[in-house]
Amino acid sequence: VVDSGVNATHVEFASSRVVDGWSYRADNTPSIGSYRNSNESYHSARTNGTISACAYNPTLQQNNPSTFDDLVNASGADITDKGKLDNDGHGTHVAGTIGGEVTGIAKGVTIVPVRVLDSCGAGTTSMVHNGLQWILANHLAGEKAVVNMSIGFDASAKSIDSDITALLAEGVVVVAAAGNDGGSSCNTTPAGTPGTISVGAIDRTSKEAYRSEERRVGKE
Repeated sequence: VVDSGVNATHVEFASSRVVDGWSYRADNTPSIGSYRNSNESYHSARTNGTISACAYNPTLQQNNPSTFDDLVNASGADITDKGKLDNDGHGTHVAGTIGGEVTGIAKGVTIVPVRVLDSCGAGTTSMVHNGLQWILANHLAGEKAVVNMSIGFDASAKSIDSDITALLAEGVVVVAAAGNDGGSSCNTTPAGTPGTISVGAIDRTSKEAYRSEERRVGKE
């Protein structure tokens, strides 16, 4: 689940089916550095490079984002963050739809969280790229796997397209949200990336919904 992380202690995953994954906070400083630069426009009143509390959209703030998003040691990474926390909630919602014990479609699936978004549901191209690279490095040849990306870019992101192509070449199924704007998914990443299964939405009357569930991410 490539998203904002997954709350591994949620009752839907009581059987400990959420295993250690990856988080941008455990990555090296270039990833977190590009995150801070890319989100300069909405992160205000920062002190010593810390991340402010969802200044661009306070309605998305949960708890204290600085606790869940910032680096916590001098080495430039928080190696304790394995993606098994979700201060935004979107990744847990997606994981519950996929594999929740009551709500899930595949109730026995093993869920691997890849945290590429922060507590505000925001991220950068490099954060997503590095997360997909972690998947490529840790996927075993022949292992059945599905990568879900309920996120999207406003246009094509070549590095992400290349990552998805590499995953497909390994036999990994890649599924993505079709988009939130009711328009074509062509020429956008990951929904329009060749080989990706793009999923739209229907409303309660089984007609096409005016928008699909998706999260946009920032670009460097």
